Amino acid sequence: MKLESENIFLRALEKDDCTKLMIWENTPEFWRISDTEAPYSMFEILSYIERQENFRNSGQLRLIICLKNDQSPIGCIDLYDGNFKHRRAAVGILIAEDKYRGLGYAQESLNLLIDYATKILDLHQLYCYINKNNISSFGLFINAGFEQSGVLKQWRIFNKSWDDVIVFQKILSTPQKD
Repeated sequence: MKLESENIFLRALEKDDCTKLMIWENTPEFWRISDTEAPYSMFEILSYIERQENFRNSGQLRLIICLKNDQSPIGCIDLYDGNFKHRRAAVGILIAEDKYRGLGYAQESLNLLIDYATKILDLHQLYCYINKNNISSFGLFINAGFEQSGVLKQWRIFNKSWDDVIVFQKILSTPQKD
């Protein structure tokens, strides 16, 4: 299965991504949505890349979003908190630079990830947590068939300000009957 669409493709992390990933992870404006509290060192990022495990073993998968026309990385999409007993995982996505936002790349990436999670990983559902003020993410996930399933009040704090978080879920398959 190729993880590519009309404009983008998804690929595994590589050592060459270390600098770009460090910049993205250390951008304070993203910390509000990623629960990051302190900058990562180059050593930490490189160690993370080198010790990547199979998603079934680690419960975490980060894929780099690249433009097809020039292979440049523009962001990443993650599955995390993978739970294979209950066949679910959380989704996170980042289009790192403003110039690539609003062009449909996040939607293409999310659709590819949903297809992969359904056909290859055999997951039953995906879910995500979105800060209440992140309107563009609401549209992204709703367009991909996610439904709001709850609100976590004062769930995240950033700069002494509490944010509510909206939980969205997408059921990918019907449960198997015994």
